[in-house]
Amino acid sequence: MFYFAALKGEQLSDKYKEILLKIVSNRVYRPDSLFALNLDDNKLNGSIFKSLLAAPLMVDGKKYGLLVSIKTKSEEGFSDLGVTRFSTFTEYVSLALDNFFKYKELIERREAQYQALQSQVQPHFLYNILTVILGLNRKDDRDGIIETVTALKEMLRYIQSQSRLESHKLLMDLV
Repeated sequence: MFYFAALKGEQLSDKYKEILLKIVSNRVYRPDSLFALNLDDNKLNGSIFKSLLAAPLMVDGKKYGLLVSIKTKSEEGFSDLGVTRFSTFTEYVSLALDNFFKYKELIERREAQYQALQSQVQPHFLYNILTVILGLNRKDDRDGIIETVTALKEMLRYIQSQSRLESHKLLMDLV
């Protein structure tokens, strides 16, 4: 699946998207590789492109996509500074992707640790609450039993909904 966006200028037509994909597909696959074409290259003839730069978005040796910058015939070609900026920006985007994946993994690990801790604490907590209810029963305090069981039920429902809501919210914020 390809995502096309025009941050400056106009969106590419479907025809030019196909031309672009034919030009860059399977050419940019190594880390630190930068693919550049200029108007004098036969591959750009018959298109609106004057020059283009393409580089892979890599994280831990895996390619997650391509970053492509295009200059049309009405614009000047890429300068050396433009190529350097493009390369630096590509590295920045790859680092941002890497940080995203590591942060997501950290959130998932913390959620698993929280669930493990909660599963250890919950039986002890429930044991103590049941002991309190037994004590209230011995005192024949029916209202206290109803109040304690109702509070326990509401607290367990709240804890369960909050932990799932927070973990889903954190993961959705990342996506």
